[in-house]
Formats: sequence, structure tokens, C-alpha cells
Amino acid sequence: MGSILVMPFLFDRAGMERYNNIGQKEKKCCLNDNTGADFPTVPVGDKVIWEGFALDRIKSAYEMALERFKQRKEVPQAEMDRMEYEPLGKSIAAIFLREKDFDMMVEVAKYPQQFQGYVLEGIQKTFLSNLLPPIDKNTLEANLRAMEGLLLLKKDKGAVKEVLDQLKNLFQYYEQALNQTYSQFKQQFAEKLSPSIRAIENRTGQKFKIDPEKQPGFRDEWNKVVSRLSLQYEQVLDEQKEKLRNIK
Repeated sequence: MGSILVMPFLFDRAGMERYNNIGQKEKKCCLNDNTGADFPTVPVGDKVIWEGFALDRIKSAYEMALERFKQRKEVPQAEMDRMEYEPLGKSIAAIFLREKDFDMMVEVAKYPQQFQGYVLEGIQKTFLSNLLPPIDKNTLEANLRAMEGLLLLKKDKGAVKEVLDQLKNLFQYYEQALNQTYSQFKQQFAEKLSPSIRAIENRTGQKFKIDPEKQPGFRDEWNKVVSRLSLQYEQVLDEQKEKLRNIK
């Protein structure tokens, strides 16, 4: 096996080709036309390492651009259209969620008919991704707005309303479970603090009224509880989302 010659500089395109020829033909050649620096003969079979990379792995910008062009040509036109118009639909959905008076369907109609399906798909994906367990008032309001948008989006209004009613019930159950869990958690957290508080009261002779919600660690622990509770509902929520996705 031949030795490895480590080169500390960078060849230009011409220099690379000529130096590769050195390895093949056992000739001397300068680095490039500007420096005039010579390198010793490289025996055939030796491998040239260039700043950590083998020369046979170095590609010119042209070669890489050509590869990208070939890959682009292989993408079907329909997929390219989807990649262009689906994000536009997602932007429309985001505006709808944010602005109460925004006319979503008028905006969709501005695009050519043959591309509106991709726009609508982007809108649907955004609405479905915004259906989440209502951990607070803002999330619940976002859910209701997304549900309103889905109803506008679909042709089979009856089928959509049926699933949306199931979703509303699911969200109500979640809110009830969340409130009940919060009360229990707050009480349990306060009970864990009680021994420490009593010890302080015994030392100072004073009574302390402690708000558990303001104590260190309360919010972090509560967020963990919320995550576990939400996980129990997410499977059912995903099933309802799939039903909505399949409604025309």
C-alpha cells in the first residue's frame, strides 16, 4: 500500500485535475498557474489527502449544482406544485386563526383552480395541528376557531358537525379532569410543605400562611402532571382528527 501525502493548500479546478494526473502519470506539476510551486512526484497508487478529505471526494461547485439540477428534474410536477401551494394554505389558515373577520374561502379562490386543492390541504393540516388538549383558555379558543375553519373547509357539513360535537365533549371532559386534578395536586403539594412550615412556626412562634402556587417547584411539577393527563386524551383526539381528515 502506498504512502499518504498530506497537502496543506487548496487546488483550483485546473490544479486538481493536473495533480490527479500526477498521481496517474508520475509527473511533477505546479499547484496552480499563479504560484509556480512544484510538488514531488507521487507514485501511482498513492492516495492524496487534502485537509482531511481525499481528493476523490472533492467535487466542484458545478458538479454539485448539476447533481441538484438532476435531482430537481426527477421531482414530479405535481409534487413541485404541492410544495409551492401547500405552504400558502398554511399561511391562510394562520391568518384565519388570528383574525376573526378574515374570509378564508375568498382568499383560496384567488388561486388557480388546479392548485386550490393543495392550498386547502395546507389549511386543513394547520387546523388539525392546532386541535390540542385545552390546558388553558387560549388553547380552548384556538380549538374552537380551528373547528370553525374545518366546518367551512368541508363539503360534508353533517359528517363534520358530528365529529366536532364529539371533540367538544372530549374537551369538556378534559377541562373537568384538569380542574379536579389541579385541586388535588395543589392540596398534595401543600401537605408536603406542611412539616417544613410547622418547624419554622415552632422556631419563630409565628403562624405562616403559605400559597403553594408561589412555592419553588410548584409550576414545574404541575406541568409534568398536565403532560401525563394530556397524554391520556391525545390518542382519542388523534382518532377524531383522522376522521376529520378523511371527510370530503
